[in-house]
Amino acid sequence: MLFIPLRTDAPVEYFPWGTIGIIATNILAFTAVVADPDAVVPYILEWGNGLHPLQWVTANFLHSDLGHLLGNMVFLWAFGLVVEGKLGLWKYLAVYFGI
Repeated sequence: MLFIPLRTDAPVEYFPWGTIGIIATNILAFTAVVADPDAVVPYILEWGNGLHPLQWVTANFLHSDLGHLLGNMVFLWAFGLVVEGKLGLWKYLAVYFGI
């Protein structure tokens, strides 16, 4: 059985700028990768390839295929709304990029 979060009972009393922004960035990054797959190579986080802090950020937005992207965005929408509502925009973004 596959668990897919469709809704939450947590009250949403704000516009989720952070969650929508992260989802949009993920979609834009995915379309850029589909358009030119070779251009993404410098942004992939690789084990044992030296210290490249920019890759720690860019690797958050890379997905292997459309199913991977859609699955992650459904869960980001469901859980991001609640977490952003509890933490606020800036703390939410810090937690997202910190994890």
